[in-house]
Amino acid sequence: MEKREITKAMKDAWVQHLLSKFLLITFTDAAAAEMRTRLAGAFLTEGYEIDPEKIPTMTFNSFAMDLVKEFYNDLGFLKTPIIVDTNPTREAMGILPLITRDKVDGLNYNVAVESQYGALTIAIKVFKLIKSSRIDFSKPGATEEFANKFLRPANLYKYMSDQSIEQLVDLYHEYEQILTSQGLLTFADQEPMALSVLDMHPDQLAKFGFEHIVVDEFQDSSDIQMEFIKLFADCPTVKDIMVIGDDNQSIYGFRNANPDNMIHFQEKLGKPVTSLLMTQNYRSYEEIIDLANKLVALNVNRIDKPLVAAKGAGGTVSVRGFYNEPDEQKYIADNIKKLLEDGYKPEDIAIITFSKKELMKFAAAFSKEGIPWVMMAPVKVIENSRVLAAMSLADAFYEPEATQSYFNYLVAKYDGKILEELTDDEINKEIEELRSTFSGIDNAAFNFQQKTFHDMLEALDPEKVDEIYQKWLEQVYENEDLPSELQFIQNFKRFGKNTELKMDQKYEGVTLTTAHSSKGLEWKVIFNSISSYDSKRYLYGRHQDEVEEKRRLLFVSMTRAKEKLFVTGQYKFCTDEKNGDIYNRFLKELYEIVDPELKSYVPVDPMKAIREEERRQERNRKAREKRAAQKAAKAVDDDSNIDMNAKSRPMTAKEKAEYEALVKNSVQATLFS
Repeated sequence: MEKREITKAMKDAWVQHLLSKFLLITFTDAAAAEMRTRLAGAFLTEGYEIDPEKIPTMTFNSFAMDLVKEFYNDLGFLKTPIIVDTNPTREAMGILPLITRDKVDGLNYNVAVESQYGALTIAIKVFKLIKSSRIDFSKPGATEEFANKFLRPANLYKYMSDQSIEQLVDLYHEYEQILTSQGLLTFADQEPMALSVLDMHPDQLAKFGFEHIVVDEFQDSSDIQMEFIKLFADCPTVKDIMVIGDDNQSIYGFRNANPDNMIHFQEKLGKPVTSLLMTQNYRSYEEIIDLANKLVALNVNRIDKPLVAAKGAGGTVSVRGFYNEPDEQKYIADNIKKLLEDGYKPEDIAIITFSKKELMKFAAAFSKEGIPWVMMAPVKVIENSRVLAAMSLADAFYEPEATQSYFNYLVAKYDGKILEELTDDEINKEIEELRSTFSGIDNAAFNFQQKTFHDMLEALDPEKVDEIYQKWLEQVYENEDLPSELQFIQNFKRFGKNTELKMDQKYEGVTLTTAHSSKGLEWKVIFNSISSYDSKRYLYGRHQDEVEEKRRLLFVSMTRAKEKLFVTGQYKFCTDEKNGDIYNRFLKELYEIVDPELKSYVPVDPMKAIREEERRQERNRKAREKRAAQKAAKAVDDDSNIDMNAKSRPMTAKEKAEYEALVKNSVQATLFS
């Protein structure tokens, strides 16, 4: 038998075939894409060329969605469903009739239903929590459990009543039927529906032929995702399962992530497992890792596995408290300027905070200081200038004579520089051309109207550099025809005010991001502001799980730094009527690590008494000046204070003197003899 030569192409094909036996699962699309790219790169260094797109790498949600799409008829859908979360106007239009047909007690109908605290907004949020809670509301005490476990932590309970919870639970079933009838489902629907499919078709997992399951970032897994792992473990084709993660980085409790899935994995799986602790960190210097290790070691519910910095020593760490927000902002801005002078690039630096609200304040402060910045946290779509311009253009279909609509469109088309680039005559000419187009557009075929509209929308961002606008355009184009697109835009105007999208591309500038959004990323220098980490709830010894998650969140955000870490925060978190001034517990814990004797920890401003005395003296000085002015005004001649309405009064000395001067040597005439 002739020996056949094994070519490189055959080897590559064999490796690709072997990889098809693996299922690689993670938690975000970006992480899945990175996993594919890294795997392909690793094989390339070994001499194998494989197509990364053919590696079975996906999220739990995308795996679940594939099952839902394949068996959508079994789930009650009449057509392949689409995700409603990326198109909130569809969801709002489905729920609106429910809550306006019979008003829900306790919800606010005195404001626009779609406003931040309006009935529609609260109802949508509650429906999402009902879906993800998986609580059986037929059981006694279910409503109270739902309020305590979900509504209170989400800060929604104060906008409703116990009666409204009961009513919304009843309406939820109708809401589900509306979504199904319209071929819509939410992200929260995907996994439960996929489990239902596997209940109906228990042999489906084996048909995929997966032999090896690898789950990355397993600390972010929820209880329902643990159910998938159990099903994989019982699948006859699956030979082994490997989960990878770090319980110290479990920071998504609000998304039902449960670190116990990793901490007690063997117990939950019900099968023997082999544990391998990977403690090497290749990103950060030892000083940064040491601080993060010592902070998270304060947690009780954890696996004891301190990280070790493979790079050794060489980094710098600073913990600094402040008495007010402006001082903290100035400190960070001054240090950034110095770093830029020392050769760091703006994109080497990131500001990490707990909330987006804090980032907006830093953005304003940096703009004043001339520091370039990029917001990585989700931004409101409706604040995008091109989205606003597109909405104005859509209005022209209804009001073709509205000059303002065309001007708004042109301002965005010329990137806000229309007055610099065009003369008044040129602006008027372009407006007239647009008016002429839309005045007669009703007579054209729909496909021509749609193409004209799309061309104008594309002209707002010809280079496709505006990531938020491009994502919004995708939602517009998902509609089946021009009337549907225009209706979508009108609905978005009303219901899309709170819709946010996140920019995924890299831009030049100091990155502004929240701690949750920073996960998986890295920068040479991190300024980690922790002013908003604390909470009044933690005063009373409850919510220990939340406190531990906040420490894990700090662990994650601090270990984003490769070379330099600056932890800043305001000493005082808030003032409580019962307890007085409350100081940031997390800032104090970090001070205790870097300065055990707390010599540098001075939470009470030593200049506070002096400044208060200066303010008191200034108030007294102004009061004295005011009294003196009032006294001087009162001392002015009474001439200026005469009461003209008085019936009679004696003349003043001055008036008497003036009168006598006027009548001196005069003769009084009379009509009577």
